[in-house]
Amino acid sequence: MLYDKLPVLFLSAAASEKGDSINSQLAAYILSHADTVKGMGIRELAQQCHVGIGTVSRFCRDVGVGGYAQLQQLLQAYHPSFERVKDGAADQLSARIGQEIAFAAGTVDMAAVRAAAEDIREYKRVAAFGLMKAESAAICLQSDLLMLGKSIYTNVSFPQQLEYIRTSGKDTLVLLFSYTGAYFDYAMTSEMRNHCIRRKSS
Repeated sequence: MLYDKLPVLFLSAAASEKGDSINSQLAAYILSHADTVKGMGIRELAQQCHVGIGTVSRFCRDVGVGGYAQLQQLLQAYHPSFERVKDGAADQLSARIGQEIAFAAGTVDMAAVRAAAEDIREYKRVAAFGLMKAESAAICLQSDLLMLGKSIYTNVSFPQQLEYIRTSGKDTLVLLFSYTGAYFDYAMTSEMRNHCIRRKSS
């Protein structure tokens, strides 16, 4: 599934900071009260969260939102829903997962896997990133490689991931875990796109 941009940015902020940090609390409040916050001005949100207006503005910048106006735009497009699983749906889901795993196993290109493993071994600097569930794959890879004596970098924060990619050079291998390759659709600037094209062609 493709995620809305709002939870991608906010959940990465909540997961990468201490639970009692201002940014984490603001992210949790906005996600939990999205419909209410849609109609709030920045002053009202600041009052509800017992912080200053400057803190809300700084939070927007920290999580990768240009400002409060852009936050409101993201909120207007955010429509979360919680559905109950119908009787028998769990069995159908289990069967579907089994089919998908079998399909994935049949499409693995072992030559590409070996080439990626060789690159991981050769590069001195390696980073692995993903969004939300995909980031857990990056963390698992990090821990597995560490057990094999290879240290790589990852970061749950999406803005910090983008900053790392933007400032990395030719000596750095960056692995992206991304469903349908949509990773950069969330915050791909023309500068970032050109940077990645240059990295790929060099």
